[in-house]
Amino acid sequence: MDHIVIRIKEIIEQEGVSQILFAEKTGINKSTLSHVLTGRNHPSSKVIQKILTAYPHYRHEWLLSGEFPMVKEGYREQQAKQTNIPLFTEMTENVFSESPHVPSYQPPTLQISPALTPQIEVVTAQAARKVEKIIVYYDDNTYQTFMPLED
Repeated sequence: MDHIVIRIKEIIEQEGVSQILFAEKTGINKSTLSHVLTGRNHPSSKVIQKILTAYPHYRHEWLLSGEFPMVKEGYREQQAKQTNIPLFTEMTENVFSESPHVPSYQPPTLQISPALTPQIEVVTAQAARKVEKIIVYYDDNTYQTFMPLED
């Protein structure tokens, strides 16, 4: 496997994204990325340019040759500053205290309709019918007639 492919896989791992998300973010066709990562195709200059455009903090020298550090100088310091930001700011007021301007919750009233009365279906008896004759047609243009036996 080409060394540049290993470095592309390393970028995907460092960014913590799936191959599909990486392809979407870089604008590389999913099948093209798959072929590059499996070693079927070598990455074109367009593929490399799209990766570096989407992820500008990676050095192009590192991606192409493996030389120099992986990430540009200022990026690590910027990333360190961003990680020191607290997730939650301290709040001095009690957010769970009731405030007088908030109306109390009242559940909606439901109107219950009276129960439905079951419908009774009346089946009326029909007069008995009798078969008079049965005609069977065959594919050779003949037919046969059957008559019921008289009681």
